[in-house]
Amino acid sequence: MHTTTHLNTLIGLGVATLLAAAGCKGPSYIEVEPTDVQFVRKGQALQLKARAMDQQGHYYPEVLFDWVSEKPDVVEIDMQGRAQATGSGTAYVYARADKLEGRVLVRVNLVEKIVIHDKALELSLEAAERVVPKIEAFDYQGTKVVDRQIFLKPRDEGIVTIDGQGGVWAQAIGETVVDVNLEGKTGEFAVKVVK
Repeated sequence: MHTTTHLNTLIGLGVATLLAAAGCKGPSYIEVEPTDVQFVRKGQALQLKARAMDQQGHYYPEVLFDWVSEKPDVVEIDMQGRAQATGSGTAYVYARADKLEGRVLVRVNLVEKIVIHDKALELSLEAAERVVPKIEAFDYQGTKVVDRQIFLKPRDEGIVTIDGQGGVWAQAIGETVVDVNLEGKTGEFAVKVVK
């Protein structure tokens, strides 16, 4: 009986020594990548990655994560860590495992309003005029948004045409309306072509 107890003690000490030597305390934090996420279109998506780590930099690939968005109306996240923009704003996305969590701040900067300053253009056919209408876009905070693609489409392409830089060209005498679309925000302006 004494020998069995002694043997069990030795085995227990051996296992404890092996665990200590292997540093098997488990992960101490969760790292989420990328560390900064910004979306500019509704429906835009990005795959996030999480890693369970300890203070010595050891990675624990067997750890599974629960993904949670604090504001699903801004960003949704599925169980595989795929984030998708749903609305304007900022929100943290969390990767959780046991009592640990890592997070990343997601900014969704959608166009919320467009302003068409030139509601009525007049072009001269003889002068072969080209005009770029002044159209501005604003986000949910009222900040001007730049570097977004504005789509212009004349209702009558026989009167005016649109070039690749948003310029309106006179083609024939008459009047038409040009429809404006910027990431789902729409408007229009009138164009009159004179001699």
